[in-house]
Amino acid sequence: TAAADPRSIALSWGSRQLLAQLHAWTSRATPITQIHVSRRGSFGRTLIEASEYQLPALGYVARYGDVCQSLASALARTEVRQLRPVQVTARDESSDGVALSLSNGQTLTAGLLVQAEGGVFGEQAARSVQRDYEQTAIVATVHADAMLAGRAFERFTSEGPLALLPQAGSYSLVWCVRPQNAERLMALDDAAFLSALQQAFQAALRAPDFREPWIFDSRV
Repeated sequence: TAAADPRSIALSWGSRQLLAQLHAWTSRATPITQIHVSRRGSFGRTLIEASEYQLPALGYVARYGDVCQSLASALARTEVRQLRPVQVTARDESSDGVALSLSNGQTLTAGLLVQAEGGVFGEQAARSVQRDYEQTAIVATVHADAMLAGRAFERFTSEGPLALLPQAGSYSLVWCVRPQNAERLMALDDAAFLSALQQAFQAALRAPDFREPWIFDSRV
């Protein structure tokens, strides 16, 4: 189920405010108070701090399942009715509203239909334009021998962005690379993978005094 999804999701400060208004904020989210931004092979770097904007955090990192569970708990306290899993098989629009035929045999009528997910209806898929960006995202959890509390790292490379997001004493890694490079990296053992990750970050990852590099010790 969605509530058991272990993947990580980064949420902005604005998203946290919206979820809090719905009483659907998860207490298990890790705040991001700093974002270190750099580009491989380029001079300079930027450090964005929440304190500069009088905010408690720039964003948060949470498990997707925790967010779904908090939303489900909030919905359970309302009169909103959920039907899942179910698929919309057809829709009929008229001046009176819209009628939806569902895969479970039910028909729903409403004055307004809001489609909040792409690719639900077949005709949309037929008209959609697909573009291959030639990037594959490697997602993992990594640990370091030292951490700066609340600091996220975003590094831009020739193959795509690389991000390390603080989460519950470790980092959630999102590493975008070319598909062929992704296959090579995924075939590495932990030690070789971490060495490649360290090389990709190079001088971007430094301890608080910016002299000693951080060394990753494990991958999940």
